[in-house]
Amino acid sequence: MKNTNPRLSVSNKAIIKAVDALIMAFGCKATGIGPKAVGVLGDARSVGIAVCIKFSGDADPIEISTLVINRVKGITRVLMDIS
Repeated sequence: MKNTNPRLSVSNKAIIKAVDALIMAFGCKATGIGPKAVGVLGDARSVGIAVCIKFSGDADPIEISTLVINRVKGITRVLMDIS
């Protein structure tokens, strides 16, 4: 999957590259969905980007999505493409 969304800003593309680098060892690929997504962190709302992760192999989707949310700043939502 290639990041073809023209609405992603330069900083959002950098976030997607950071996610790709983090999940590359699991055989997964990330792509950005759009410029803004609202998520809940603790008791407050946060605005960031949504990322779609295409899973392959024996990767655990819940483990990887938790890893992305906890380690990459600017991600508020993780969508999973399990095939």
